[in-house]
Amino acid sequence: ESGGKFYGMTVSGGSSDGGVIFEYDPVGSGSYADKHHFDIANGLYPQGSLIESGGKFYGMTAYGGSSGAGVIFEYDPAGSGTYTVKHEFDFNSGANPFGSLIGSGGKFYGMTAYGGSSGAGVIFEYDPGGSGTYSVKHEFDITDGANPNGSLIKSGSKFYGVTILGGSLG
Repeated sequence: ESGGKFYGMTVSGGSSDGGVIFEYDPVGSGSYADKHHFDIANGLYPQGSLIESGGKFYGMTAYGGSSGAGVIFEYDPAGSGTYTVKHEFDFNSGANPFGSLIGSGGKFYGMTAYGGSSGAGVIFEYDPGGSGTYSVKHEFDITDGANPNGSLIKSGSKFYGVTILGGSLG
């Protein structure tokens, strides 16, 4: 929510059928407007929910960008709205994020289903301040889990998540 209006995303639809960021104003009879249409060049098929920080919204797409492996984006609803790709995922440092970003200490955390040294996904940190630093915090392999799916959750000072493969039973 920003300025009394609600913002969200669809995973498909829009001009490229790659999803949209929309705005809903509940005042009066309610108005709905598409604010950004996702496409292959700048991110396709958004995942999870938007997260707000400093009056701007951040989110992820599972596909699109220069490597086709998804992006982290920023959407500023001020004025006519500005969409900016902040990080492009690749197969070396994490690819195809699923779920939502989670905020902690002014930074965002999330998971990718693929990529990293074993190709089994990563946990990453993204700092939206300054130069927008992206860093891999953990690379999954088949022994400790593989191909995380969904969002991280925070309990106390720790994060928890789920992988769909791996662990002691393989």
